[in-house]
This record gives sequence, structure tokens and C-alpha cells, in this order.
Amino acid sequence: MVVIAKVMLNEDVITNGVLGAFDKQGNCRSVGKLEDGFWYLTIVGNTENEEISFELYDEVTGKIYNSNETVIFIDNTTIGTPDNPMSITMTGGVNSNLPTAYKLEQNYPNPFNPCTTVSFDLPHNATVNLTVYNIKGQEVMSVEKDITAGYKKTINLDMSKCASGIYFYRLSAKDYTDTKKMILMK
Repeated sequence: MVVIAKVMLNEDVITNGVLGAFDKQGNCRSVGKLEDGFWYLTIVGNTENEEISFELYDEVTGKIYNSNETVIFIDNTTIGTPDNPMSITMTGGVNSNLPTAYKLEQNYPNPFNPCTTVSFDLPHNATVNLTVYNIKGQEVMSVEKDITAGYKKTINLDMSKCASGIYFYRLSAKDYTDTKKMILMK
């Protein structure tokens, strides 16, 4: 089954995000492809006359939008055309499984020798900078990475070239900064 659609949210045509088609059990049956302002979905399945619903994931806000429109799965059919696409109106905007705030965790293990892992929650895709300072406040190491939003994102540190002692690590991402203490014991 093929669906050609335009997707609306608050009277605006949506031209970004991820559009999915789902059966009643929540199984993803298709992921839409946006081309020339229209969403093209090739919906697959083995059960005729099954109701298919639509969800839109906004990668920027991390929200999931639902639609009241559904289609009935019938193999080898097409719904909509570029001249007359199916209209799918999104509602809601519930938060997905993304964190709502930044959170820096204590490194693990701590104390460590010589490797440790720093975990953090990231509510938005961001360039993350993790900087390590010695007890004198001198920078001893810095790691910068582009990381996608999610819980328990990690950066591994190898401090085999550093002396035993107390260190501080600072995580910076967009407008967020937090610092924690760690101990290297050789």
C-alpha cells in the first residue's frame, strides 16, 4: 500500500521530522520519505483491513505528534496523489523518551585507574565539550563531540598519562555547564 500525504500541524505544512505508520499493536509498518513537499509511505503487512495510524517525531523538540486520521491496509492500493494528497493533521505533542533537562552524572568507576566513564542526559542534539582540570585548575584534557539527544550518553576518558590525584570534569553543552570531582588512583 502506498500513501502520498501532506502533514499539517497547527495549520502549517510539516516538512521535517520523521513520519511513521503504525498498526494497532504499535508495530512500525512504514517510515515516510519527504520529497517535493509530500510524504511518501510504502506500508507493508500481511493482514488486510488492518487499521494504520500515523505519528510524527520532531527531532528538534523531541515531541511525538499523533493523528486522528487512519487508513485501512489493503495490499496494492494507493491513497493520495501529488495533485490530491491525503491530508494528515497532527495533534498532541507529547514528550518522547528524551530527557527534559541536562544532567551530569558522577563518573564511574570513581576512584579509577586509569580509565573512567562520564555519563549525562542530553535533552537536545548538541556539541558537547568535556574538559578535565587538575587540582590547580589547569586544563589537562578536553573532548568535544557532536552527540544526539538521549539518556545516559557517555564519554570515556583515558587518563593514563596523568598523575594520581583529584581532578574536576566540566560538561558544557549549549547553555548548560556542570562540574564534578573525580579521583585518579594509580
